[in-house]
Order: sequence, then C-alpha cells, then structure tokens
Amino acid sequence: MRMKWIIPIMMIVAIAAIACSVEPTTPGLKEQRASQEQAQVANQNRAISDVPIPVPSNFQTRQQVARWMSAMDEPQVWYIYVYPDGVSSPIGFFVADAPSTPYCAFLTPPEQILKFDGGTDGATNPMSVAAPGLDGVFYGSGNCYDFQYFWDEASGAMVQVKGFNMIMLTSPLDLDVPALNINVTGFVPAVTEEDNGEN
Repeated sequence: MRMKWIIPIMMIVAIAAIACSVEPTTPGLKEQRASQEQAQVANQNRAISDVPIPVPSNFQTRQQVARWMSAMDEPQVWYIYVYPDGVSSPIGFFVADAPSTPYCAFLTPPEQILKFDGGTDGATNPMSVAAPGLDGVFYGSGNCYDFQYFWDEASGAMVQVKGFNMIMLTSPLDLDVPALNINVTGFVPAVTEEDNGEN
C-alpha cells in the first residue's frame, strides 16, 4: 500500500519544485526586475521625447524610385561597359536598347502553392514549390543574378553575360575603350597555309 502512495507523492514534489524554479526565490528579486523594467521604459520614453522621429518633407528615395521607373518606361540607348573579375577597368562596351536583365526576372511567379493531403483527418497542408518557367522547364535556386542578358542595339543580337561586372549608363563614359561590335555576317574562319595549298 505504501508503494501506491510513494509515486503520487514524488510527482507532487517534482511539480512543486518546477513551479518554485519558475518564480524567483531570492528575496527582492521580483522587485529588482520590476524596477529594471520601469527604468527601461522610462529611458525609452525620455529618448523618444528628446529625439523624436523626424517628419520628412522631401522623400528623396521615393523620388529616385519614381524617376527610375519613368526612365525605364522611356526607350533609350544604354551603354553597357563590361570587365572581368579582377580587372579594374572596363575592356569595352556594348550599345544596347535596354539595360541588362538578370535571369531572376520572370513574367510569372517563380513559386506556386500546392496543397497536399495531410492524413486521414482530411486536412490539407499548403506547400510552396518551384513553378515551371515559361519555357516548360524548372530552374534551380542558384545565384541567377550571375547571368545577365541584353540585346545589342546595332545588330539585334542577344548577348548573354556571365562572370563579368557591368556598368550601365544612358550616356557614354569618358574612357578610351573600344565598342564591342558584333559580327552580323557570321563567323569567318581564318585561312591557313594548308587551305591555300601551300606546304
């Protein structure tokens, strides 16, 4: 009979110990914490009073974003200077009809929400998964900003760039670097001595 009472008594003692450990047992500790919290609130109120949040009258960041959107809506020539990693100055520039675009820019959402059966209770669990691209394939989650593309203004050729840094402007820089022209007539192989019948 004693064994039947020992386990319940031990459980009661354990619960009481846990409850006591939650509440501060040191005399005056609760009062100290309350005083510290009051000091925090008092300092915060004084800080807000001494240094209030300013009320802006010139929203420059918003103006820049609006100006950027207006510029993107206006067709114009862009000068795209390219230089490889580790090179301090551009090796040349393309003349494009728009700034370069990263592969991360899509016309449709890159993710879709699917609902899966959660079990016998009939619940469904929504899950975000990769959506297929408009070309019918799925793309990984790598750093797609490394890939950029644009169209050459003179030739209409599509240019894809990877591993190059770029500076894009609507006016050319005052640099002595060549324009990177695209051969629209196609690749012409070099003529060797063997092709000429010479030994």
